[in-house]
Amino acid sequence: MKEYIVYTAINDRDWADEFVSTLLEQKLIASATFFPDVEVMYMWDGHLTVDKEFKLMMKTYEDKIPAIEEMIASKHPYIAPEIIAIEASFGSAEFRLKVTDKINKNQ
Repeated sequence: MKEYIVYTAINDRDWADEFVSTLLEQKLIASATFFPDVEVMYMWDGHLTVDKEFKLMMKTYEDKIPAIEEMIASKHPYIAPEIIAIEASFGSAEFRLKVTDKINKNQ
């Protein structure tokens, strides 16, 4: 099964905590890493905008991505939330085994 990292961003830590908790409880992700106080710069309505957000990095598997995307699209308060999925390796064979074992025990 292919391993993926899924990224999204939000400016509300409470929402991020609740969202990640839901994904973990539904076994859609193995874990999530929060990167606080990330600055994002973009154009909005013709103006340069700079905001602070939390970047969420979530470890998952390819077959879980559609459900994660659906959750983000349906629950995220942004008009167009960021959803970036990148095929990745969870690292060393030992770490990969622990992640897989943890997921299997939670099912």
